[in-house]
Amino acid sequence: MHCLVPKVLLANNQLSERAGSELYVCELAESLARRGVDVAVFALFPGALAEAFSTRTGLPVYGPQQLEELMRWAPDIIHSHHVTTFHLLGDLFPGVPRVHGILGLVPDLEQLPVNLAEASRVLAVSERDRDVIRARAPDLEVEVVRNWFDDRELRLAARMAPASNACHRLLGVSSHHAPERDAALDTLAAEGLVSWERAGAGAVPREITGAYLAEVDLVMSIGRTVLLAGAVGVPCIVADQHVSDGLLSAEVVDELAYHNFTGRARRLALTAEHLRAEIERSSRLDRDALSRRIRAGYSLSARSLHFLNVYEEVLAGWNRNETQLAPRRGEGMVYRDMAIHIAQLEAMMQSYRNSMSWRITAPMRKARAMARRWLSRSPGRHTAAQQQSH
Repeated sequence: MHCLVPKVLLANNQLSERAGSELYVCELAESLARRGVDVAVFALFPGALAEAFSTRTGLPVYGPQQLEELMRWAPDIIHSHHVTTFHLLGDLFPGVPRVHGILGLVPDLEQLPVNLAEASRVLAVSERDRDVIRARAPDLEVEVVRNWFDDRELRLAARMAPASNACHRLLGVSSHHAPERDAALDTLAAEGLVSWERAGAGAVPREITGAYLAEVDLVMSIGRTVLLAGAVGVPCIVADQHVSDGLLSAEVVDELAYHNFTGRARRLALTAEHLRAEIERSSRLDRDALSRRIRAGYSLSARSLHFLNVYEEVLAGWNRNETQLAPRRGEGMVYRDMAIHIAQLEAMMQSYRNSMSWRITAPMRKARAMARRWLSRSPGRHTAAQQQSH
C-alpha cells in the first residue's frame, strides 16, 4: 500500500555541468519537492552541479559509492534517464516500478535499453522520438511528455524591440563550439547588426533564467532555453551548432515541438544570410502571442503535476507480489564499477596536475620572495627599482 505522494528517485547518467538532461532532472526534482514529494536524485557521475544542487535545495544526491545509503532510502518508484541508470537501478531495485524517460535519440546514452519492456511507462520528449522508438520497438507503449520552461518568478521582457537595422544584443546558449555558426555571427557583428556572446558549458558561467534572457534582444538556442525565451517574450532563433529552424513564433510552435525545438525540423544552414534575415524579422515578431502560446502549454509546474499523476497511476497498478522479475543481466553493476574507477582516475590526474603545478610555480614563488626580501633590506635599491619601473 503506497502513500498518495510517493518517494521518487530521479536518475541521470551525469550531474556535472549545466547541460540539457542534467538541468532537466534538477528542475523536475525541485518542482516535485515543492509539491511535497519526497525526492532524491542519483547520478553515476555526480559533480559540481550535483553538489551545488544538493546544497541549494537540501535534496539528497547519491552517487555510485552511496548505493547502500540509496537502498536504505528505498524509493517507491524510479524515474530514470539514460541506458546506464536504467540497467543499474533495475539491478539494484528489482521489485520497484520504473518510468524511463528518453530526452532524444542522438546521444549514445539515450539509446533504448535492451530490456526497456521492463519499464512500467516509457516517456519520450517529442513526437519524433516517439515515432523512432515505435519503429524500433513496435510493442512498446510510448507517451509524449514535452519539454518545459521553469515558470518560477517569471516576468515578461520589458525591452522594446530594436529596429530591424539596429544593433541587436544576441545571446547564444550552447554547450558546443561551432566555427561556422560563430563565423556567421562574427560577420553580422562586423556589419553592426549584432553584438553577441555565448553562454553554456565552456563559456559564460551563468545560470540561464528568464530574467537573464530578458536582458537581451535575441536568443539563439535549442530545447528548454527556446521555451524560456518564448515565455518571457524574447525572440529566439531555434538552432543548434549545425542547423536552424529559424525564428520561433506562435504559428510554428507545434511544428518545431515535433522535433523538441532542436533545429532539426527545417534543418536550414547556419549562414550569415539566414541569420541576417531572421534577426531582421525578429523586430516584427508578435511577442505577446508567442508568450501566451508557450505559457499555456509548456510550464514546469504543469509538467511536474503530470509526472506526479503518472507515478501514482503506475503505483496504483503495481503489485510487487505478482510481478514476474526478469533475471538480472549484470550490466548495472558493471556501470557502477566503471564510474567508480573513472572517478578514482580523475582524482589521481587532478592530484598529478596539482603536483606538477606546484613543481613549476614553487621556484618562481621562492624567487619572488627572495627579491622582495632583498628590496626591503636595500631602501636605495628599492627606490631605484621603483623609479626604473615607472
